[in-house]
Amino acid sequence: MYGFLIFYCIIDTFINTTILVIARTYFKNIKAGMLIYFFANICNLLIAYFKINKLVYYNRDVLIITGGFNLASVFYFLSIYMNISSITFNNYYSLKILIVSIFSMYLMSTKYNKWQWLGKALISLGIFIQFENDKTQKFSWAIVTAAFSGLFNAFSTVHFEHRVKNSISSIWNYLFTYNLCYIPFNLCFAVVENSTYNNKTALLTLPFYILVLLNILSSQMSIYLSMQVDSFERSIISMICNISSSCISDIWLDFKIDYLSLYSLFFVSSGTLLYMCFKRYNLQDKNTEIN
Repeated sequence: MYGFLIFYCIIDTFINTTILVIARTYFKNIKAGMLIYFFANICNLLIAYFKINKLVYYNRDVLIITGGFNLASVFYFLSIYMNISSITFNNYYSLKILIVSIFSMYLMSTKYNKWQWLGKALISLGIFIQFENDKTQKFSWAIVTAAFSGLFNAFSTVHFEHRVKNSISSIWNYLFTYNLCYIPFNLCFAVVENSTYNNKTALLTLPFYILVLLNILSSQMSIYLSMQVDSFERSIISMICNISSSCISDIWLDFKIDYLSLYSLFFVSSGTLLYMCFKRYNLQDKNTEIN
């Protein structure tokens, strides 16, 4: 099993790094992130269609979830269009964990132990270090794009856990409904994106289709992984792959990586790991928590 997980991490890191490098290079001239997601989600919808056993075309809760994830994607692509480094974005994006924990405490009465609070304190310290570092270098929109992306992602995650997760009988049935609800939002944002950045030539370029295929592959790998491991292991693997691909892509693209950003990354990663480890093994907490 460990051999599979190591192999998965290597392949997933390679795919995500390739996506970041190609996207950041490609988006300098043609900003078509939401259009890429639109085509990728149509393909994911078709894949799910051939594996479902029950057609569900509409679900209000799933529609709310997809709306939140779409908005999170919009702010993510804005960060790329603004040429914000992946490490900086990931450091600020960790606000998602703090936001999720607040939602969980008030909406789901989730309790946290002292180690989880320490993890959240380390995450807060890492974010503060990144913020102070950006202040000295003429503060950018990094915190705005990452914070709002994390906020909408957190909202959708909490809503999924609170209203949808326990009712899922088949992963493919859910993914069909999810992608079907996702596409209308995606199309609207793609149209706005096109009118804003005038990316009409995107469909005539090879990198566009390479990015579509890589996003489909990444989605299908995530689905396969979710069927093989539990949510804790999936979260750890996702964190490792995201950190690795962010660092490699930033180095490849010659982003300036200073020691304060690396300190921030260290505290954020350590805090996230501590938070998730004790979330899994806290036997006194009988509440359903966010993954």
